[in-house]
Amino acid sequence: MAKSARHEFLSPGWIAAIENLRDEFADRAPAPTMVLRANVVIGDAPFDEPEIQGHIDTSLGLSIAPGHVERPDFTATLDYATAKALFVGRDPQAVLQAFFGGKIRLTGDASKLLAIPLPKPGQTGPEAELLDEISARVAAITL
Repeated sequence: MAKSARHEFLSPGWIAAIENLRDEFADRAPAPTMVLRANVVIGDAPFDEPEIQGHIDTSLGLSIAPGHVERPDFTATLDYATAKALFVGRDPQAVLQAFFGGKIRLTGDASKLLAIPLPKPGQTGPEAELLDEISARVAAITL
């Protein structure tokens, strides 16, 4: 595999690379088991626009993209460092600490967030291997 270019987390180049990964893995990813539509607001970004807006929409497969959706289930607001730990770091302990420390704020009906089936530490099998592969590729393109 050729070495991929690395981009600053959430920069336009990083977002384009993530969209390419999404397309590359689209036919290997399992179908979502639930529909979740959430808006995400990330503050303190080190760019000209310090606030980044995005969304997650599983009704379209696994769609993580810029901009907001209408009528989301909930909106998550967090800072840049916490977002990077969540989306790139794969450190569930850091995410829990951020949530309970008030660094992740949720508005709307976040009950679906609790129902998302998350992989367990040490879990094996094809889905766990796919998640590990995708996570390694995301980390490889992220500065």
